[in-house]
Amino acid sequence: MSDEKETETTSHDDFDFGSLEAIEIPVVGPDKKPYILREASGDVVAKFNNARGRCVQFRDGGMSAVNGQGDLEAFLVSLCLFHVKEDGTADFKKPVRAPIIRSWPERVVKPLFEKAKEISEIDEPDDLAALKEQRKKLNEQIEKLMEDSPAKNEQDNTPIGCD
Repeated sequence: MSDEKETETTSHDDFDFGSLEAIEIPVVGPDKKPYILREASGDVVAKFNNARGRCVQFRDGGMSAVNGQGDLEAFLVSLCLFHVKEDGTADFKKPVRAPIIRSWPERVVKPLFEKAKEISEIDEPDDLAALKEQRKKLNEQIEKLMEDSPAKNEQDNTPIGCD
C-alpha cells in the first residue's frame, strides 16, 4: 500500500533542470577574434526586458511612441557575448561592450541577437493561441479608443480584426 502512495506522489511532472550550466556557443567576430555567446542569466533577461519596456511611451491610456528600440540588439548581445582569453577559455567578467558591437555590420549583430534570444528563451515563438489572444487585446484597445473619441477616429475605416 505504501508503494502505491509513493508512486502517486511522484507521478506528477517534476521540475528537474539537471544542470544549470549555461548554453555557450563559440563565435568568430568580424575582427577575427574568438568570442563566446552565452545564454542570458535571469538578471540579464530582466535588464533586457526593462530596457525594452523603457522604449515604449504611453500617453492618454495608449502607446504614443517607441524610442531607442534600435539599441536593444547591441544591448542584449553585449550582455551575452564574452571575450576569450589566450588560454581559450571565456572571460565571463569581460563582456564585449555595446559600442564595439554597434560598430559591426548588422548582418553580424542581427544573427547574434536572434541566437541570444533563442538560447535564452526570450520571446519564444508565438503559437496560434497566443497570437489570437494578442489580437483580442488589440481589438479591445481599438474599440475603446473608438468609443472614447469617435470623431477623431472616424477617418480610419480599417476593419477591426477578422476571425
